Amino acid sequence: MKSLLCWTQKGMLGMMPGWLCHWLGQRRRRRGRYDRRTLDCFRLAWKRCRSRRNLLAYLKCRRDFGYPPPGRLGSLLLREFSCAPASQQRLLVNWLSEAGRADLIQAMRSSDLRELADRSPAAAAALVARGEVLSGFADSLARMHLA
Repeated sequence: MKSLLCWTQKGMLGMMPGWLCHWLGQRRRRRGRYDRRTLDCFRLAWKRCRSRRNLLAYLKCRRDFGYPPPGRLGSLLLREFSCAPASQQRLLVNWLSEAGRADLIQAMRSSDLRELADRSPAAAAALVARGEVLSGFADSLARMHLA
């Protein structure tokens, strides 16, 4: 195991397969190592194996560093939305909002947004912008998001 960690220190990260980069990034993140090398692990994992798991791990790590998701990934996030479970759908909608891609959120079906309205301020705000009336917690979330 020690030799694997030395590889990343010597710049050998570029030679590792995607699954190993993902595993190493998770390991570093769990141990509290929030540095450029950890972000590079997740970025390379996503670059080498373009799966939803690697994309979400990369975006979560970017968020840990305070970086918004890149706007160029907006259409990809929208494509991943339809096949993602509800917990990941909430993350994807919120990341689209953070990336400044409200136009893509507006393009989503109202039924999908209604399911997320109680948990996602961006989804609730999109419904209010369409003129739909929300009640309870979803309405409060929409007002906070639009304020």
